[in-house]
Amino acid sequence: TKDDSDWTTLPVQAFFGTEGITKVILPETVTKIDKQAFNGVTSLTEVIMPGVTTIENAITAADSNEYGVFEGCTELTRVVIPAIKSIGKKAFQNCTKLTDIDLSNVEELGDYSFDHCSALTNVNLPMIKKLGGHCFSYCNNLSEVRLGADITNIGQSAFISCPLLKSVTIEATTPPALGGANPNNCFQKCSTDLKIRVPGAALNSYRSGWSGYVPNDGNGQWGNGNANNVIVAIN
Repeated sequence: TKDDSDWTTLPVQAFFGTEGITKVILPETVTKIDKQAFNGVTSLTEVIMPGVTTIENAITAADSNEYGVFEGCTELTRVVIPAIKSIGKKAFQNCTKLTDIDLSNVEELGDYSFDHCSALTNVNLPMIKKLGGHCFSYCNNLSEVRLGADITNIGQSAFISCPLLKSVTIEATTPPALGGANPNNCFQKCSTDLKIRVPGAALNSYRSGWSGYVPNDGNGQWGNGNANNVIVAIN
């Protein structure tokens, strides 16, 4: 357990590659986790960070690759971050056993932030404003997603290759912009039973605005499909 009430930021590479650590509890005074703080701590299973509002972006290393704050923490299953607002690029990439994380106060997720988090089954983001590209790509067990009323942007390939994803609820009355050069990749290769549920008053706006970005074949590819079959009103 690391406990130092004088800290407000957990430093760069604070626990980088450390062996044998299974649980970390930070004091409420710590509000930011800096780059690569827990990268490669393969024994870590639980982190409790009650005061943290920001998890920094990935850092570019000498090998020219980018490495996130918790990237490669392959035994990490539980993260407690009730105050979190912003999660940076690749923060939890390849945390393949992560199942328990509360994202109810998150406003922004960086690119690849939960990429390849294959144990996640559902995601609830009531305060989210922006989803980065590939933020939940290759989450093989993700089946349900709920996005709040303030969402304005969904990044390129945000949910690509989530084969079990059948339900996405979006509470925004204005359809979020689908980002990137290929916006039709946002939900590519999801379940062919995917339903996107939106407010009834905005149903036509979503269907017309996203009409080119709906599944049209058995592989869950997107483009020139029938939006009426995929985008439906919230019950």
